[in-house]
Amino acid sequence: MLIAKKIMLYLHALKTNLIPLHKHIYYREDSPNIIVKEFKDLKKMDKEYLLHWKAQKLVSCPKIIEAVYENQKGYLCMERMYGKTLDAYDEWDITSSMWAQIHQIVKTLYLHNIHYIAIQPKNFILENGTNRIFVIDFGSAEQIKVNRFLNDFIDKEFRWNA
Repeated sequence: MLIAKKIMLYLHALKTNLIPLHKHIYYREDSPNIIVKEFKDLKKMDKEYLLHWKAQKLVSCPKIIEAVYENQKGYLCMERMYGKTLDAYDEWDITSSMWAQIHQIVKTLYLHNIHYIAIQPKNFILENGTNRIFVIDFGSAEQIKVNRFLNDFIDKEFRWNA
């Protein structure tokens, strides 16, 4: 019973004083380093949660802190990244080092059978002060099953073109 009360208090605190950041993404003034992504479709949340959890062990992406379910809604609490998405930059401002990081992220995800469908500038953030690229939004990512031959082929192609 004590655990249930703690969870309810946490959920109330989680949903109180949320400040919109983007569509369905919020943060709280007293916890600005954590963002909360709201889901109305729990199956979609579960899929994104599992792929993001797997990806955060492989590439630079915001770390998941907690997943919370309540009243047919779900909330993913994640580390907030401070920086600009790459769509805020002119294509000439993106350096070879940044392209190499993007290439490495996409390659690593594919080699671990995560098909990151939404490869677009708005889904990559250049972190302030570090020049590290982080991938965000695993909503359209898919877990794929490929045979060993195809994995070897992809690995050779990426190494050849790197």
